[in-house]
Amino acid sequence: MIIHGFGAREASLETQLKLQGVTPFFIPKTRQIHSDIVMRMTSRVSDLVVEADAFVTTEPGVVCAVRTADCVPILMWDAH
Repeated sequence: MIIHGFGAREASLETQLKLQGVTPFFIPKTRQIHSDIVMRMTSRVSDLVVEADAFVTTEPGVVCAVRTADCVPILMWDAH
């Protein structure tokens, strides 16, 4: 199942996922740093906060999420 969307700052990502029936899930904590760094996210990510500007995963249940202010987020999906 692929779910994407946009939410409000006040809305919890965890709550939004539960409302859409996505369980279980793992949400790595991320901080954008305006770089060219791409991180592969897995449920084994152990850093408290991952610093990068692009996040990818092939693991079901791992959520790639980004919060933006004046930057435009780009969401991509590959079915293969």
